[in-house]
Amino acid sequence: GAPAKSADAPLDEDAFVSIRTIIAGEYDFGGFRLGGELRDARGYAYSDGASIGVSDVNALEPLQFYAAVDAEGVIADGDALSLIGGRTTLDIGSGRVIGEPGFANSVNSFTGGQLRWKSAAGDEFIGLFVMPSNRQPTDADSIEDNEVDWDVTNDDIQLYGAHFRKA
Repeated sequence: GAPAKSADAPLDEDAFVSIRTIIAGEYDFGGFRLGGELRDARGYAYSDGASIGVSDVNALEPLQFYAAVDAEGVIADGDALSLIGGRTTLDIGSGRVIGEPGFANSVNSFTGGQLRWKSAAGDEFIGLFVMPSNRQPTDADSIEDNEVDWDVTNDDIQLYGAHFRKA
């Protein structure tokens, strides 16, 4: 077994305090929407050698900024169709392949376009063409200092696909 520690021996510890502030809004003009989200993910009180990174710290990031056009009854009575363009987060299906994790202090965003359709019965179709953002900063000193360095769209990688869910 492990050797016993005396009461006055220092404990091995790794500490990190994370703070996440989210300001989001959307305005619906009736068939046209504008939305955005500003996320401030910072870390404090970390131990020397703590393994903090871009999943923990992404200070003052304009995570989403998008425009959407909405229409009803385009394909069938009672359906809803949306075309969305700009920078967004994605949460598709169960979220296991493309999703916004609720536990991460900072999350991925994507720049591009989406088509979302929902039938009156609740069937859903999503088609997308997006490019991921590379979270910044990436060097340890900037991350530890909560430096503001906006994410950069990686146009070398494109993600396109479709998702269908039967109600």
